[in-house]
Amino acid sequence: MDSATLWTAVGAIGTCVGAAATVLAIRTVKSRPTYISLQGRWRGGFNDEWEFLGEVRIKESEASGRFRWKLIDCSPGLPWAKKKGRTGYELVAGKLEAGILSCGGTKIVPGAEDLLTLANYTIPLPSHDGQFEGTSVPQKRTRWEVDGKLFGTATYLKRAPAYFQD
Repeated sequence: MDSATLWTAVGAIGTCVGAAATVLAIRTVKSRPTYISLQGRWRGGFNDEWEFLGEVRIKESEASGRFRWKLIDCSPGLPWAKKKGRTGYELVAGKLEAGILSCGGTKIVPGAEDLLTLANYTIPLPSHDGQFEGTSVPQKRTRWEVDGKLFGTATYLKRAPAYFQD
């Protein structure tokens, strides 16, 4: 084996070990769930901007939680332009696999049905507190439902947020 082939193999092994370390760092213990706070912004295809706060519980590989949305800004020509400042909640469920949170909206909490629509989310998570960038795809596509990008900070919590406490 020549030295170039050897270094290519060593690099590939290092990449695999690094990926495995990331997955292990956020894997949960069977009896204890992990809680993650996601804070940031979402931007859609119409250049509308929403504040985003996610509270997610991971137990084994199952994920559940809620996302709070607040309309920050949008073009005055959009149907929801008069709703700036309003908030609503979307309940979500899904899985955490290989460091990627894949979840979908299961319900819009009453009172926000005219503001929000259910979507599916793909969010690669950092192994420790840090930045994330993810995507959203609406579950029903109409003229006004478009893909978007989420970006912000993930924080691993020591205790369950109030939403998960009985």
